[in-house]
Amino acid sequence: PTGGNKQHPADDSKAAAAPPQHHPQIPVAAAFQQLKEKVIELEETQLGPEEVDRMEGHRRHPKHAPKSPKHNHHDEQATNIETKQHISESNASKKLTKQSIQSQAKAYRGHLATRSKKDGTLICETPECSIAASMIVSSMNVSVDPCEDFYEFACGGWMAAHPAPPSSGTFDQVDQLMTARLHLLLQTEAAPSDPEPLHKVRTVYQSCLDTDTMDSVGVSPLWDALQSQGGWPIADDQWGLMPNTAESALAAIRTLWFEPMLAASIDSDLFNTSRKIFYIGEGTTGIDESILAKPNLNPEIMEAYHVYVIESAKQLRDFLGSSITDEQIAQDAEDLISFESEMAKLMVKSGTANITQALKKMTLKELQNVADNVTVGGFDYLDMMHLIFFETDVMIDENEEVYLVEGPEYIQGLNTLLSKTKCRVLANYFGWIWVLLVGGETTYAMKKISDEFVTIYTGHEIEMTRDTFCSVEANNNMAMIMSRAYVDEFFPDGAKEENEQMVDDLRSSFGTLLDNNDFLTPEDLSTAKEKLAAIEEFVAYPAWILDDDTFTAVYEGLTINAGEQFQNLINIGSYKSYWYLETYRVEPRSSFVLPPTVVNAFYSPSDNSITILAGILQNPFYQHNSLAALNYGGIGMVIGHELTHGFDNTGRMFDKDGDLALWWSQESIDAFNKRAQCFVDQYNTFHPPEVSDPSVHVNGKNTLGENIADNGGIREAFDAYQVFVDRNGEEPRLPGLDEYTPHQLYYLSNANLWCESKTEENILAQLERDVHSPGRFRVLGPCSNDAEFSKVWGCSADSAMNRGDDRCQLW
Repeated sequence: PTGGNKQHPADDSKAAAAPPQHHPQIPVAAAFQQLKEKVIELEETQLGPEEVDRMEGHRRHPKHAPKSPKHNHHDEQATNIETKQHISESNASKKLTKQSIQSQAKAYRGHLATRSKKDGTLICETPECSIAASMIVSSMNVSVDPCEDFYEFACGGWMAAHPAPPSSGTFDQVDQLMTARLHLLLQTEAAPSDPEPLHKVRTVYQSCLDTDTMDSVGVSPLWDALQSQGGWPIADDQWGLMPNTAESALAAIRTLWFEPMLAASIDSDLFNTSRKIFYIGEGTTGIDESILAKPNLNPEIMEAYHVYVIESAKQLRDFLGSSITDEQIAQDAEDLISFESEMAKLMVKSGTANITQALKKMTLKELQNVADNVTVGGFDYLDMMHLIFFETDVMIDENEEVYLVEGPEYIQGLNTLLSKTKCRVLANYFGWIWVLLVGGETTYAMKKISDEFVTIYTGHEIEMTRDTFCSVEANNNMAMIMSRAYVDEFFPDGAKEENEQMVDDLRSSFGTLLDNNDFLTPEDLSTAKEKLAAIEEFVAYPAWILDDDTFTAVYEGLTINAGEQFQNLINIGSYKSYWYLETYRVEPRSSFVLPPTVVNAFYSPSDNSITILAGILQNPFYQHNSLAALNYGGIGMVIGHELTHGFDNTGRMFDKDGDLALWWSQESIDAFNKRAQCFVDQYNTFHPPEVSDPSVHVNGKNTLGENIADNGGIREAFDAYQVFVDRNGEEPRLPGLDEYTPHQLYYLSNANLWCESKTEENILAQLERDVHSPGRFRVLGPCSNDAEFSKVWGCSADSAMNRGDDRCQLW
């Protein structure tokens, strides 16, 4: 869910590297028709048929999108009747109407088309408002008193319509729509006049689909790649002790954006973000390191992993016509997996919960001395760096500063392990990583071997079709190109500017909350306001992707050829890796944390920036040409959430420049911690009703940062909406929902972001691993702490949603 801080690479938990997968295919023509129907179905679910019609026109003329068509009053009348009938069935709704606040704001001066009822109430007439009304009412359960359980009131209808299993949420629906739209874009040919990168990405997609050609080419491209990094003796009877080393193998495999054994990642210096630096630490294993570290606890997966290595090696042996026997292959497989298991044990043992405390800055010469302290000569770090930068103009010497991430235990243990491991085992291990990552992109036989392992490893059959897999792969590998295609075809004109205005409003609102806080010392308040003003914003998409000349020039050196799936993957990896390394000496500049096609938003502590991606700027988070109340309650709350991350329990440790620094007095820190503890205690009492064990609760400490951001975001966005109302007057109401004021719609819109249905298993997994609270408590917690919520909904002092003097509040 939205709101995760951008984690420094050194802080990333090591996810299991699932092998590339083989996916069943359907004929291209049939696939395209099925996909188009799926996109329309998803859009009608999310947007409504009128908006779908508008988008069809937008696709035909992406550069000159038509204005929203005039509203069909007959359709609106039908919608109104159904909506009113739904609401009038509940006595709670009648009670709520009496509680509604009668605003005395200025007359509406906004741009939305409206009509006036006999009593003078303005009703929004845009198609988008009708869609919003339909979505809101279908999500509600008006038999519930909103002052007792606002989540059930706002989301009860949604949960009834989407029972678990499978687990799902409104966030998932937005993500599914984005995936389907990207898929449709790739299925559609680029126009002859489109910039060259838009043609390249479709060539990548079509080459990925062409598995017949991949099968006819065979494993030859894979074998060439293996030869270039030291061979694969498990399959080759001609292998001799080649000059390639662990250092060169690690440098070569970076082409695939994977760092086995040892990670050497570039990012801003945490303590001086005006420069970049390498973070050296433990790498990634082929499968989950916890499984490899305790193989006896996972015999089925380990057996399948052995079979995966063995059967893959047999395919390469047969291709070569090698005399290597099955017994030799089995022994080599056992040896390389044993090596990887020993390495995984080192990783598990050396892991640390507090990366910032473990970071040690040193030169490469000093790093080598630390590594050699126990066993000399296991690994040469300067040699590895020279090989990594070999194709660039960057010069590295022994005085280059780096950060050692996990402390000395891992690299010392790795040195000892490497020094006693035979060259044949190391060559087999690094060769296996290549096969694991890209072997499935060769023949049908190799794909089948991969699929069989993945089924056992994940516990379920592969459901993703090949065309969907290729769409996801194209977006992962060429995300900015896909972002340009998406913005051209689907992103509304004016939406970027509208959301930038919301950021300005939210920043101003947060500034007011800072002024009104009662715990920061005057000096710390001044510094906090400087940090707030310094937060950079990146909204929707970077401007350069719409500049054809710049957009084309960025990808000019990337070679993509039809029918060459394997080589295309290598070329993309090499191209990205080259620029990643070539710009090492360039001063870091804040930018979009992730590509615009991602459905999410982020705060980056080390950049002191927020990123609001185009992917999240769609229903229910944002809808162009609809009520601002809904947008401020949706994406506005998300913007506030991200801004608040700059001042939560993690963000407060970074200054306005993004440097890790102590910039608060101890007096302010103590006062902050006291107020933060209120959130910990409150969320510790939340028990998910999906879980049968009554002793299971949310972990208030683990979720503290996200809970602070949720609570701050909803208050900031409400105040920012008030600024909008001051500029534009009181907004109209939604058709069929005119019982609800715009301020009530603000809270309904916010709650709709977090509607979800999850199984007990999913909830338990979330409580164990996720820093976000379940959706239910992302509504109940912030709303019950918000005094404005109780005013807007007329909640009495003894109601569940009105915590009164027990409210938790920081910002």
